[in-house]
Amino acid sequence: MKPLEKNIYQHIISVGGKPYITGGTVRDKILGVPVRDTDVVVFGMDEQTLRSELGRFGRVLEYGKRFRVYQVKGLAVEFSLPRNRAVQQEMTMPQRLRGDALGRDFTANALYKHPLSGEITDPLGGKNDLRIRRLRMASEHTFEDDPLRVLRGIQLCARMGFSMEDTTLDAMRKVTLAGVATERIYDELNKWLLGADPAKGWSIMEASGHVPEICRMEKGWYHGMGAVLTQ
Repeated sequence: MKPLEKNIYQHIISVGGKPYITGGTVRDKILGVPVRDTDVVVFGMDEQTLRSELGRFGRVLEYGKRFRVYQVKGLAVEFSLPRNRAVQQEMTMPQRLRGDALGRDFTANALYKHPLSGEITDPLGGKNDLRIRRLRMASEHTFEDDPLRVLRGIQLCARMGFSMEDTTLDAMRKVTLAGVATERIYDELNKWLLGADPAKGWSIMEASGHVPEICRMEKGWYHGMGAVLTQ
């Protein structure tokens, strides 16, 4: 951890915030996969306060439409606020973490690590899912909240060797991607094709009914795709 990153965590805590490292950062650390950047969720602050406090450490960059993400320029750490913020103040810390976890995509991405103590909190059983390499939706609203999570799950299976949990696969079959922006779909498909096992992702696409439209347009290519990817 860089000194600047540690200083930011210490400062946020000193002014009443509660930062936790989460998402793919914790997942990859547990799996022994190289971590490229760090995702941090901050409880106990509003957007204006978080942005202001981060501004003490440099220029603050902002990203995202559905969820705002803040980054101090030059530091590969992305800060965001928790899901369902409306009721966060009425909850205990374990309840806050669970509430945020239920708003995430998969249990494997719903683990929380205290940035200073290193303690990991696991509200939804994500550590066991990682142990057996199983991808399981965080809640029954996972795909309702963001249909693109269907393709995210597929590319994670292709990249990281996960299997798809049966209930999650059933839920994927009921999802339509009709309203999802093309560029978002492209990003996930690109990660799938560049994964270690794209054939595994293809089998989940077929099982879930989410084969890309471009593959359906060329019948011969479609039927040979699984064999090509396996090779």
